[in-house]
Amino acid sequence: RELLGRHAESPAALLDAGERAAPAAFAARAALDVAVHDLVAREQGVSLARWLAGHAGRKPHARVPVSALVTAPDPQEAAAEARRR
Repeated sequence: RELLGRHAESPAALLDAGERAAPAAFAARAALDVAVHDLVAREQGVSLARWLAGHAGRKPHARVPVSALVTAPDPQEAAAEARRR
């Protein structure tokens, strides 16, 4: 309910609302993050891959390998968890 009726003018506000609504639902919040950024990219007339690559100063990759969702809240813990996976 926290997100119903909100507009995408402020992606950060949507992501903050998602965190308040479901602080322990890491996978749901990750899906929201992708959806919000996809919406921003579409509003700019580009694919999410091209939008992300543009922010990184690179060309988009045709494929992006994905293996797991890392849920550790601390950056050092997240890095350790990613290495284990």
